[in-house]
Amino acid sequence: VEEVLAATIEPPKAERIAAAMEDVRVVGALDEDQNLTSLGRGLLQLPIEVGIGRMVLFGSFFRCLDQAVSLAAIMTNRDPFVTPVLVKAQAQAVKDGWTPVEYRSDLLATLQAFNTWSEMQSRGRFGEANRFASENFLSKPTLLQMLTVKRHLLHSLYQSGVLDISAAGR
Repeated sequence: VEEVLAATIEPPKAERIAAAMEDVRVVGALDEDQNLTSLGRGLLQLPIEVGIGRMVLFGSFFRCLDQAVSLAAIMTNRDPFVTPVLVKAQAQAVKDGWTPVEYRSDLLATLQAFNTWSEMQSRGRFGEANRFASENFLSKPTLLQMLTVKRHLLHSLYQSGVLDISAAGR
């Protein structure tokens, strides 16, 4: 890998290559001899960062693919919650309302809101979905981008055969 990258027009610094190789090893995509593992071959099929790809593959194998792919789409986009200056406290209260006080989490709040909005979209209730986004201080363009990423990831998993293995083709 180092030799191939060194021959590029603008080769990355050696320490960056070493750090990237270590990241790939840590997630289990390479064995000690720097050969791809089966996980590594699966990760090659996904157009996302290695750690997020690993979550998606494990989500597929552990039968929680929809949530894993939704999380991946969320983690690769900007926060869909907007905070207008004049109603900042109200916007934060709405966002906080998506998760219990015991475990406040921006990621889980976004997942809950995205899932609710996405369900309305998938049922063709576009007006209701638009109102929902507005009332919950959500950016519709960001939600649509997340939906696009989610579909693209699902298509990549289907094309690579991962779904045939993990979900009997469903």
